[in-house]
Amino acid sequence: MSVAELHQHATRIRKAIESDPPQAIGSAKELLETTLKAVLGEGNYDPGDDIPALLKKARSKLGLDPKDVDPTLVGAETIRRTLSNLGQVVVGVAEIRNVHGTGHGRVNSRELEVAHARLVVNAAITLATYLLEMWRGITGK
Repeated sequence: MSVAELHQHATRIRKAIESDPPQAIGSAKELLETTLKAVLGEGNYDPGDDIPALLKKARSKLGLDPKDVDPTLVGAETIRRTLSNLGQVVVGVAEIRNVHGTGHGRVNSRELEVAHARLVVNAAITLATYLLEMWRGITGK
């Protein structure tokens, strides 16, 4: 997956925000999951891995695990907290999708406001882009 491909998907997802917020949220979660799997590479994750498991493996591969931040770095605590918060956003997108998106065959869920869907979608796209760029920087692909 390239950043250009990611942004093509992002454009399609953003188009659904106002007309179908649950679909946009579901697609945002799928985008993150696809990005995490691309970073890990085929065979480096289990088919049953959920978002938290994929995230843990991807952060380890990319050197983005908060606990691995060198404590002697200037701003180490801020870096650690920021990386931790990024992880929470990834997990939050998956959780929101399960409650308000298209997950688990949902029939009657209370729709989120368009502004909430926009927040979830844009956060997912930003994080997917960041993860992909970090992976490209490491692999040179």
